Amino acid sequence: MEDWSFDTLAGALRAASRDLSTFHEVLADKLTQALPAGAVVLRHGGFPFQKAKRPVVHITVTLADQTFTAEHAHGEFEYRIAKVVRGIALKTEPAMLDRWLHELTQALWEHAQASESARTALEQFLL
Repeated sequence: MEDWSFDTLAGALRAASRDLSTFHEVLADKLTQALPAGAVVLRHGGFPFQKAKRPVVHITVTLADQTFTAEHAHGEFEYRIAKVVRGIALKTEPAMLDRWLHELTQALWEHAQASESARTALEQFLL
């Protein structure tokens, strides 16, 4: 993990966000693999017996005292960042994708600094 930096993580997320048609799918898959206890993804639509994955409609990531939410509504994704204390959201703000990604990246980086297992999960997230 010594070769990784906050800028590496931020760059990887920004690069992935350029193709929004697949961005949420990739982000959802990577977050659930890297943070099995901290990421929740809801999928909806498609056909029940279809082999392809159903599209992502909601992503929630909880790290420390923040919750990051991306929700498909009215034909596009809406992003929110919530400050959480003892399980209660004290302040929830809408965010543009760039700000949402920046703050999510910062929270992921801080989480990765906390433990070896978190660093390993972040490395897997970037691969």
